[in-house]
Amino acid sequence: MSERFFHPNLAEEIVELDSDEAHHLRVSRVRPGDVITVFDGAGLEASCRVMSLDRRGARLRVEERRQIDRELLGRLQLFVPAPQGERQRWLVEKATELGVHQLHLIVTRHADRHSRGVRVHRMQRWVVEAAKQCGRNRLMEVSGPATWQMLCDQHAPESTARFFCHPSGRPMAEAVAEADYTEAYVAVGPEGGWSDDEVSAARDAGWQVVSLGPTILRTETAALAAICLARTKLIR
Repeated sequence: MSERFFHPNLAEEIVELDSDEAHHLRVSRVRPGDVITVFDGAGLEASCRVMSLDRRGARLRVEERRQIDRELLGRLQLFVPAPQGERQRWLVEKATELGVHQLHLIVTRHADRHSRGVRVHRMQRWVVEAAKQCGRNRLMEVSGPATWQMLCDQHAPESTARFFCHPSGRPMAEAVAEADYTEAYVAVGPEGGWSDDEVSAARDAGWQVVSLGPTILRTETAALAAICLARTKLIR
């Protein structure tokens, strides 16, 4: 994928990039007069000619707009407590690359204090950077944090498969193979595990309890494994 840049509104003839995007232009050795690719995070991509560029920003002329869809066939949503440190960024990047539509940050009994302190705005910036690299024209949404019980109480469409990852479940690969869905929810617990009440809440809300194997996985590893299994029926 060639170098790509982000601007949230490509409706105008002339758009201005902020200082962060201008820095990306400079390190990519872009010069005034060059034509670059810019996307708006909502499905639109455009060829833009650089009119001016300095440390404060860049001024572009939009020359050609196009709708290019590189999304999965159906929506894929991930429910997960935020891992610690740099593993947060890794999870956000990989979820974006794999086509997750929305990442719901959850608060669980064994991931309470840390999850409530997550900076969602910083995660959203990581989404932009990952989307630039992987070619997505729609940005993954990041929401929360919210309690697991609150999310369990939310309604899900009938065409949605809901997979709750827990060692007591049956193999997730089997559940995916047997399911027929156009949208998938995947829930992964903290490294301390789900509480008994949280497992019961998932079962009562109609989630399928599924296992990712006999080994103990870090939160972000389990999330990646579960996403890859769930998306197999949503790939073009």
